[in-house]
Amino acid sequence: MKKYDVGVGTDSETNREFDTPTLIEAWRTSPYLYDGRAELMYEVFMWFNKNDTHGEVSKIDKKYLFDLAEYVLSL
Repeated sequence: MKKYDVGVGTDSETNREFDTPTLIEAWRTSPYLYDGRAELMYEVFMWFNKNDTHGEVSKIDKKYLFDLAEYVLSL
């Protein structure tokens, strides 16, 4: 029940604190991110993690990112 600045705010929402929900049953809560810009879980890892701010994934093979997304959705 706490809010955190997770570095995903853009423009006027930079440094904004967001509710960070659990990953449990994330499969039923699409779209993802605070503004719904990620329709699919793998988009969160592949396209909306600029500069590896939320984990260094830019060097990870895309197949593994798809696997990671599937894992998160299985929780």
